[in-house]
Amino acid sequence: MTVDKLVLPIVHRNGTSREALIDQRCAAGARVREALAALAEMAPNGRDYYPEPGRFELARAQHNRRAAALRWLLEELQAEAEALAEGDPA
Repeated sequence: MTVDKLVLPIVHRNGTSREALIDQRCAAGARVREALAALAEMAPNGRDYYPEPGRFELARAQHNRRAAALRWLLEELQAEAEALAEGDPA
């Protein structure tokens, strides 16, 4: 997955400060990292999927899809925080 064109908030004096917007994205990113760590703890173990052939491979593919979705989300949040920090209008 790739990060699409970001839709950034417009920073102005009547809205949320740039620092708060960045902090919010960093906090969300921290929670996504926690989710990635929790997901890693529940990675499929071959002993839990036998004796049915192919079941472990399906479980591993499912696990990898979940991890990829979280990594994509983290990447997007980080890109948005960086763009806000740089003052990019995106």
